[in-house]
Amino acid sequence: MDVYVKLNKLPITNMKIIIEPMRNDNGYRPFFMSTTVDFCRYMRNPNLQKMTLFTKLYANIRNVSNLNHTCPYNNDIVLEKFWTGDLEKGLTKYLPIPNGQYALFSKWFTSNILRANLNVYFKVLN
Repeated sequence: MDVYVKLNKLPITNMKIIIEPMRNDNGYRPFFMSTTVDFCRYMRNPNLQKMTLFTKLYANIRNVSNLNHTCPYNNDIVLEKFWTGDLEKGLTKYLPIPNGQYALFSKWFTSNILRANLNVYFKVLN
């Protein structure tokens, strides 16, 4: 999957991400608590945060995106060749996830204004 986000107002000095794990059960419904991440704070010191779910998710995009440094961001955001095949492996290590269809719904904010929704869908087969 490739994602290109055109940023109209630069620089980005604060970014908040809300991640909601969802399961398809006659429609996508929450199956685990949502996580809110102050991304700029996380990037200043990712080892201090005890955010196992987000750390695992970020490990999947760190090497395929330009979201790999501290704020401010002065250019568009790019994810190239993002492979979701390893996503379920990282999550099942920490969460008991039965077979099924899942999604990670995310909301991206800057300056406390919702700027984007990004949903990633995947299937777990044990």
